[in-house]
Amino acid sequence: MKKQHPFRTMLGLTQQEIAMLLGVSRSQWAMHELGQRDLPLEAQQLLAEMLTALQPVVTQRKAPVPSLKQLKETQRRLNRVQERLVHFERQLAKTQEQERCQENRRRLAEYFSSHKKHQTHRATGVANLLLLQAPKPDETVAQLAHQQHRLEILGLEEKILKATLKQLERQL
Repeated sequence: MKKQHPFRTMLGLTQQEIAMLLGVSRSQWAMHELGQRDLPLEAQQLLAEMLTALQPVVTQRKAPVPSLKQLKETQRRLNRVQERLVHFERQLAKTQEQERCQENRRRLAEYFSSHKKHQTHRATGVANLLLLQAPKPDETVAQLAHQQHRLEILGLEEKILKATLKQLERQL
C-alpha cells in the first residue's frame, strides 16, 4: 500500500531525498509514512520546523481540490497524533510523580541523617535504602525534558494537521 507524506507530496521529493534531509534512513522514513514507526526526536523536530516554515507559503498558493480520501487520511493522522499526545501526557505525569517521590525520599533520608536522635544503625540503613531505591535525579530530569520536548513536537504536528484539515474541509 503506497502512502505518501503530505510534506513529501508538497515538495515532490523521493523517500530517499526526504530521509537525507531529516538525517534518517529511507526505510525509517518509509515506515513513518505507513504509520508503523516514529521518527527519531531530532528528525521529528526538524520536520515540524520545516512544515512550520512552509506553512505560509502553502496557504498562499491555490491548492488543488482535495479528495474525500485526503480528508479522511488527514483526520486519521490527526487522531493518531492526538492519541500519542494523550499517551505522552500520561507518561509525563507519571515521570513527574516519580520525581516528586524521589524528592520526598531525598528529604526523608536527609532528615534521618541530620537528626542525632535518628542516627542509629537502623535509621541510617533506612535512609540509605530510600536513596538507593530512588531513580537517579539526572535520569528523571532527562526523561522529563525528553517527554516535554516530545509533547511540544506533537502539539505542533497537531496544530498543522488541524489547519490542514480545516483547509481541506473548506475546499471540498
